[in-house]
Amino acid sequence: MGDLASHYRIVLTLRYFEELSYQEIAETMQVPVTTVQVHLYRAKKKLRELMGKRRELHEMY
Repeated sequence: MGDLASHYRIVLTLRYFEELSYQEIAETMQVPVTTVQVHLYRAKKKLRELMGKRRELHEMY
């Protein structure tokens, strides 16, 4: 997760570690709920990409 942009790390942490609702995250970050939804979608997508690249590198060695 350290390779993600900070706003992506924040929404992932609040959602999956703190178990906040989208509304609670929006209030905490002072952004609309739709922004939270977009950030979560993009953060998960980027995390999958990063994990895939690391898996590829691991398989090479």
